[in-house]
Formats: sequence, C-alpha cells, structure tokens
Amino acid sequence: MIRSLLLIACIALSTITAMAQPAGNPAPVEKAIDSLFAGYSGNNPGLSIVVIRNGQAVYTKSFGMADIENKVKVTPASNFRLASFTKQFTAMCIMMLEEQGKLSLNDPLSKYFPSFPSWAQAITIQHLLTHTSGITDYEPRVPAGVPLPVSDEDVVRLLGQANSVDFKPGEKFAYSNSAYVLLGVIVEQVSGKSFERFLTKYIFKPLKMNASTVNGLDARISNRAYGYTVQKDSIQKTDQSATSYTLGDGGIYSSINDLFKWDQALYTNKLVKAATLERIFTSHVNVPSGTRPATGYGYGWFIREQPGEKWVYHSGGTRGFTTWIERNPVKQFSIIILANRSGQNLDMLAEKVKALYGY
Repeated sequence: MIRSLLLIACIALSTITAMAQPAGNPAPVEKAIDSLFAGYSGNNPGLSIVVIRNGQAVYTKSFGMADIENKVKVTPASNFRLASFTKQFTAMCIMMLEEQGKLSLNDPLSKYFPSFPSWAQAITIQHLLTHTSGITDYEPRVPAGVPLPVSDEDVVRLLGQANSVDFKPGEKFAYSNSAYVLLGVIVEQVSGKSFERFLTKYIFKPLKMNASTVNGLDARISNRAYGYTVQKDSIQKTDQSATSYTLGDGGIYSSINDLFKWDQALYTNKLVKAATLERIFTSHVNVPSGTRPATGYGYGWFIREQPGEKWVYHSGGTRGFTTWIERNPVKQFSIIILANRSGQNLDMLAEKVKALYGY
C-alpha cells in the first residue's frame, strides 16, 4: 500500500514538473537538429525539413530566405525545384499506366520513338526505369551558348541523332537523366495528357498536393523558393539553367507540406496496388559501390538494404537547389529536406538527424 502511494506521488510530481517547464522550450532532439541547420538561418538561402515518424511530423522547421532580394522567408509551404527527386514521381506515373494496362515495362523504346536508330529496339521501359538502358547523356549534346531552355522535345531530337548507346542495355547501372526525360514523354504519349496534367489529375489532386506543379517558362509557382549558389564571400542567384525545363528527370516544384502527403500515400493503395508499391521499392539492379551508400535501384528510388532493415531514398541536385528524401517503410520513419542552394551534403545531414532519433 505504501509502495503504491509512493508510486502515485512520484507520477504526480513528474506531471507537475513537466507542466512547469517553460512554454516553447524545445526538446533536446529538436535543439540538436536546429543546431545542425543553423548555417541556413538569417539572410542566407534557406532550407525546409520535416521528420516523419508513424504518420506524424515530429519535427518541421524552415530556415533562411526563399527570396533574398525581396526578403521572403522560407516556410513549410515554400516550393523548391526538386531536381532528381522528381524521378520517383515519373516512375509512379509509369507504374500507374502499367496497372491501367496502357503499357508494359517490356515495351521497346522503338514503340514510342519509331524514328530512333535501331539501338532503340533493344531498350525497354524497364531499362529506362532502372538506369540500365545505355542511352547517352543529353546534357553534353546541348550546343554551347544555347539561348533558349532545352525542352523535352529537344532532348528527344538530340538523342535520336545518337549513332549508338554507351553500353549494351541491361549490362550495367549508369544513372541517366536522358532515360527519365524519355519516360516523361512516354507518359504523355500513352495518356494523351501533358506530364503536368497527368501528375495533377492522378497524383497531386488525389493527395491534395495543391501547390505542387512542374517548371515551365509560363509556370506560376506559388510560394516559390529561388535558387542560389553560396561561395566563400558571395551569394549568387542561380535559379535556372538551359536544362531547367526538362520534366521527367527533374522538373517538379513542391514543398515539405505537400511531400508529407506524398510520403504518407506510399503506405497506402491510393495511387497503386500494394504489389506495385513492392515492385517500386524492390532492387532490380545492383548499384556500384561508389554511388552513395546504395546497394540497388528500384523504380525511381535508390535502395540500401542492411541486415534487418531497408532504406529507400533519392537525392536531387541542380543549379540553385539540393533536395533529399529518405524512408524506412517498415519503421515508418522518413526525412525530407529541401534547400534552395547548390551543392549541399543533405545526405550527411540526414544521417545525423537519423542518429538523433536512434537510427
């Protein structure tokens, strides 16, 4: 009886002590994360981060400026260009069309681009999804000093002029922006809708990702974060480049508010069936050891499998922007980081955040 009374008294005392803590006093983990991203604060290009555990945003914060010139701060609603983070959306579009019976992953590239040279006959949609097509990079083929942005149609034209591929399809993994531009164009051909309209109808609207969109010369991007390059003694606005307007490989703009919804949808069958999600997050090709800490690549996702656990992730890096998403679907833990500055080691920062949560 005395022991029970003492236990009740201790619980009561703990409750009173907790209630007595100053309002707004951040927890130790939150303070530690704040310190990791302190360099993004003030009048600097900024960053947004959300940490998600068991369906809850356990840490959400924004740092720095979305638009330095107009003194607009970054918020969780700020839209950043996702760069290659986009590829998981492009892959999802393809898998949705496969579920609808409108294409097969075994379809040859020549079915969609009949004017391509004969090498296109041996390349399949599966090869494009897994970066094993051997298609040459389009970026080096863009003529120097091009005054107008490169479009998806330009990429198709440039690739159609290639006499050969870099290696036999399926022979090895070689990360390919060209492949994902072509996948975006295939989405348009098969669906009869623009890439933006397909995304909006089948992903953004159903998930209420109402602010997400794709880049374009006439794009009206709400809450837009502009891109910058930070050097030792200067900050330069570097928001767009000649290759900023291709879509399937890196053209989406989104925010951590919207991407939280995307992350949570990947635990459900809102977009595709569970069996299709399993294929998306299954390694279909081994990745060279020099490609970050990945062991394989699924459909739009790098895979890192370790004894007893599995992480899926993707980075994005382009002129003025760096992005990162990492998920552990079994433990339902995710980190999403969006920065409007070039060349950031967000993967290393994510590892430090994971460690603070015991991963």
